[in-house]
Amino acid sequence: MKNSFLLGKIKKNRFINISDQIFNKFLLFSKNNPEVISLQQIFLKMMIMDFIIPVLKKSFKGEHILEIGCGSGIHSALLSNFGKVSATDLKKTTIVLGESVDRDRKHIFDTLATNNIDFRYNNGISLPFENKSFDMVFHNSVIEHVSNVNLFNKEVYRVLKPGGICICITGTPSLCRYRFIRNYIFRFPLILIHALLKSSFKTFLSRFSFMKILYAQILKRVWHFYPTNERIKKIVEKNYDLKQQPSSLPNSLIKSMYPKILHFVREPDYNHILMEKVSGRNGVTLESLLLQLVQHFKLPWNEFIFNITPQTHSQHTLNFKTEIQEWRIQNWVKSFIDESFSVNEVYGYRYQHIFGMSYNWITHIAYLFIRIMSRKLPPWFASEFIILAEKQNR
Repeated sequence: MKNSFLLGKIKKNRFINISDQIFNKFLLFSKNNPEVISLQQIFLKMMIMDFIIPVLKKSFKGEHILEIGCGSGIHSALLSNFGKVSATDLKKTTIVLGESVDRDRKHIFDTLATNNIDFRYNNGISLPFENKSFDMVFHNSVIEHVSNVNLFNKEVYRVLKPGGICICITGTPSLCRYRFIRNYIFRFPLILIHALLKSSFKTFLSRFSFMKILYAQILKRVWHFYPTNERIKKIVEKNYDLKQQPSSLPNSLIKSMYPKILHFVREPDYNHILMEKVSGRNGVTLESLLLQLVQHFKLPWNEFIFNITPQTHSQHTLNFKTEIQEWRIQNWVKSFIDESFSVNEVYGYRYQHIFGMSYNWITHIAYLFIRIMSRKLPPWFASEFIILAEKQNR
């Protein structure tokens, strides 16, 4: 129903660098497979590619392309029109992309890719490819999630051929502020109610034995109310033998970890590397830290504070304020220069803080205006921007 409504809004192909043939092919796929990829996501991927194609025509010399963090695979399928594509992603992406991600990705590759795509899982630390394998590396909304940006860029440098290019898409402080206002400021009354309920719900209901069954049923359907200590305990029981003693890190230090812990609790398989690094930096094992967290979140006050702590988008960042500092364009550029890249171009391309979520049908209608903004306005005004970096011939 939603895809049919959107198709009624799309009168023609507004993208400048994407042919009508490709546009119609991908829209038809979404129409026939709405459970695999929505039209909103198709428009977003095409918008990105419409900015990328001129860069490819100007700077891409060769045929071997790698996409890191390929997700459902739409970008890889689009890139297959320009060369031989390899794609990689973490194995544990079901929280983000759904339980059927592997099947959906294969369907997209088989149906939409011009050439066969070589897909491989990676471990989040190193890329499963040989040195100097690719003429181009592409990644979108990936670099902000890695635990060490410089090591990530070092791996990209390793798999690139001399003279190869990297196209990186990531966010700016404008996006950080927009997400904070949207997700926290505007929703704070709901966040506060949620925190109060979550920290007191079980205690209140436990006084009435006849409501314990109701409580159990609520937890099955509304995971947001599941007590944090119980969720962490389940993670420990699934992965460890429970023989260690809890660590004894200061309470203030534990509270400083709240943004990272939130990422881990929501997506433990996806973010276990993050917590391993956190525990290692503090001289304790991950198991002992998690056992301390189980005890820590038994206190209703800690549970309450945890649930009103502003979220961060990057898993590794300390808090919302430091995330803004980290996402400055000059910092992203420096991370490439530090690993011996030359940065040839930087330009904005996406404006969520003006167009809301920026992947609905309104974006498609406003796309020509977005292109004008990208040419006339400085990159820092955009929500997201594109870096074109090159590995020097040597």
